[in-house]
Amino acid sequence: MRKRLLIALAVFGVLAIAASLIVPRTLPFALSFYRSDILFAVPTKDRRVFITIDDAPSKNTTEILSVLKKHGVPATFFIISDRVSTPTQLEEIVRGQHSLGNHLQTTKACSKLSQSEFQTSFDSCAALIEASTKPHFFRPASDFGTRQQIAYARAKGYQAVMGTMFPMDHWISDPDWLVRLSSWLAVRGGILILHDGAIRGQTTAAVLKRLIPKLKAAGFSFGRLEESEPNQALQPTAPSGRG
Repeated sequence: MRKRLLIALAVFGVLAIAASLIVPRTLPFALSFYRSDILFAVPTKDRRVFITIDDAPSKNTTEILSVLKKHGVPATFFIISDRVSTPTQLEEIVRGQHSLGNHLQTTKACSKLSQSEFQTSFDSCAALIEASTKPHFFRPASDFGTRQQIAYARAKGYQAVMGTMFPMDHWISDPDWLVRLSSWLAVRGGILILHDGAIRGQTTAAVLKRLIPKLKAAGFSFGRLEESEPNQALQPTAPSGRG
């Protein structure tokens, strides 16, 4: 009985190690195969990752920008237009040489919106951010969105972007765990998803303070989403290996 238990534990340990190595590499491929109309990772031969911040702006945006400036890395801020109180909030992001993306008018999930409601929400956010810069990217709110919704965004000149470096900061608030999960999921071309907001924004700033140096030490650099082909989602290809 004891021998069987030891064998079972050994098998479980091997499977856990295999999963820890395989999942980060295969996740972008699997999701891109499932939804080829959405960009889940940036095709690149370099050990490069891409930072994105959802649900901006907030009172914590300035702190996030300060961390990015200190480490000299760019990010794309996906804007919820109802959270913008003054144009200076967006101008501050653009002045920091970061990008703006469309994250709709409110946080209501795309799956809860009719096509008409989606188009109104998308256009409202687009009009606001296009007054500050030329945006290229759209992130569906709370889910992948329908193919019809993504097609509408594409017709407006926006590439739909998700990501696989998602440490689940909707549910996890401990910066230690968020740094660990983000590091585990880091692969070349990986798109990191963190959140701005009254509470999550402060957590994101704390995570980036530690995560950016850790990824740099692991040999990663940080790129801009604009490096990807506009309106060209990552096509399924065989995984090229971790990092």
